[in-house]
Amino acid sequence: MPAKKIIALGCGTCLLLFLAAVAVVVLFVFHVAQDPTGMQIAIEAPATVARGQEFQLAVMVINDRTDETLEVGSIDIADEYLAGFTVVSTEPSFTTSTQVPVDESRSYEFKQRIPPGATNQFMFKLRARKAGVFSGEVDVCEGMRFMTMVVETVVE
Repeated sequence: MPAKKIIALGCGTCLLLFLAAVAVVVLFVFHVAQDPTGMQIAIEAPATVARGQEFQLAVMVINDRTDETLEVGSIDIADEYLAGFTVVSTEPSFTTSTQVPVDESRSYEFKQRIPPGATNQFMFKLRARKAGVFSGEVDVCEGMRFMTMVVETVVE
């Protein structure tokens, strides 16, 4: 086989492999970008607190599924929100907490199962550390998928 045909065959194979890899990445991103089906969330936090005051950030997770358990793997809170607060405790207690540099958030691992039709509440007791307006996203994660809401609290 002539060298030109071998080079052309090699280049064609590389191109096909590259296109297949791009397709896999696109399909993965499309899959992860979808909200978890049958999950609803609600977040409650006071609009204003005094510096030094402790308060509750409540994250409610509703399983609207009729026959499938929902598992909350983690709740991720944006660094820009947490910049004004210290997390004192959570109920239920988280198992681990890690910084997520890509997402600029702190992830609290729970692995809590919610039966079909049930609601679980995750309570974060926070203490206001400094004055300012603090807002950011709160992600409730099930596997690689998540739902997001924005929370904002003013510290006076």
